[in-house]
Amino acid sequence: MPEWSEYKLKLSQEGRLGIKIEQDGRMYIAKNWSLSDKFLSICQDAFSFGLTCMMQHGHPTDSRIGGVLDYISFSISREDYWVFALDMDSCGVAGQRCNPKRVKFKKIYRHILRENNIKCPPEWRTPQNLLVDAVDLKASLQSVMPYVPEFSKMKGARIHRGSRNFFVDEEDLHSFLVNKWPMCPSPLSSMKLLGSKVLLNNIAHRQGEIDILAIDEYENLFVIELKDMAKGKSGETPVQQLCRYMEHPDIVRKSQELNGNIFGILIAQEIAHDVCTEIASCTLPIVGYEATKTSTGVVLAQVGSSAVAGL
Repeated sequence: MPEWSEYKLKLSQEGRLGIKIEQDGRMYIAKNWSLSDKFLSICQDAFSFGLTCMMQHGHPTDSRIGGVLDYISFSISREDYWVFALDMDSCGVAGQRCNPKRVKFKKIYRHILRENNIKCPPEWRTPQNLLVDAVDLKASLQSVMPYVPEFSKMKGARIHRGSRNFFVDEEDLHSFLVNKWPMCPSPLSSMKLLGSKVLLNNIAHRQGEIDILAIDEYENLFVIELKDMAKGKSGETPVQQLCRYMEHPDIVRKSQELNGNIFGILIAQEIAHDVCTEIASCTLPIVGYEATKTSTGVVLAQVGSSAVAGL
């Protein structure tokens, strides 16, 4: 029965039910987990970097104390948000949670992990979390720990927009492009900015808002949709949203007045492969770019284009 008195922490195996986690007067059971050598090794790695709290802000909620949960998370204190976690996707075989092959980091650490060449693709369930191979856990913690005291106090990624060497979120990217439009790279540099957050008339009871509307020298309209991470797994995809805006009566009418064409541009820090595939098969002229912040501005790398884009 592993116990760390200095952390007021005790772990015990409750048969096939899972691991009982007791810390500082609180308790829950991590369903189906086993006190394997691999699991304990991950715990020791977390503890060695100061992530000694396995119960923290919102985990478990007061209503779930003493109950059964699917995941195990680590933080620097009970008042902080978790840094990384183990859950149902951590092991290769469903129902056998004894040999974790990957862990999940919060999205807020994405840029730091990438700067240190650590692979951290978004999980398929939600873009809020990142998958990191268990073999990279030590290197990941080494990279993120200088930022944990600040970042773990914050929910989401809204951290001092404009002051980082990366775009914190979609709003940060939007603000940068609009405020530094004359210095943006091609193809934006060849366009004139017409509007930011342009409201459209109600679309099937949904309010439409174009992130950026621009025009080129030939009076072609460019509908620009911005995303932090462009994924297409659930709900309306970024490409579908962009097409909906491009075909909106307000935009069609504006294009007819100018006697030009309508083009769509999707800009995100990361565009998933399925979104690139969707762009390629789109019947409207759309191009996708991944944006990277640099010391001198922003770099746009084209990652997808429809056959009719012509850009």
